[in-house]
Order: sequence, then C-alpha cells, then structure tokens
Amino acid sequence: MIEQFVKLIPKTWLNQSGQVFYSGRLAFSRPCPLYLLGLNPGGSAEEQAGETIV
Repeated sequence: MIEQFVKLIPKTWLNQSGQVFYSGRLAFSRPCPLYLLGLNPGGSAEEQAGETIV
C-alpha cells in the first residue's frame, strides 16, 4: 500500500523535511479508525537544519 501512496507524492515535495509529512511509515502501514492530520508548527527547516531529518 505505501508504495502506491509514494507514487502520488509530487517530486517537489520529497525534500520538504517536516513540512509535508511528519508521520513515519508505520502511520500508514495498517487500517486505523482515526488518523489526525494537522499543521506542523515545528518551525523552519532552514533555521533548524541541525534538528531536521531529511
């Protein structure tokens, strides 16, 4: 399932660390009755590059 989902992500989003998808692979690996989606108020990837995972 995750492989099909990844194909739908625009290539320009792939390097947007923490600004597009914050959840890991496990969040999309099985059915769940509830998934919370919201704004990531974590800050700027440029200003917090040392704390950013790409």
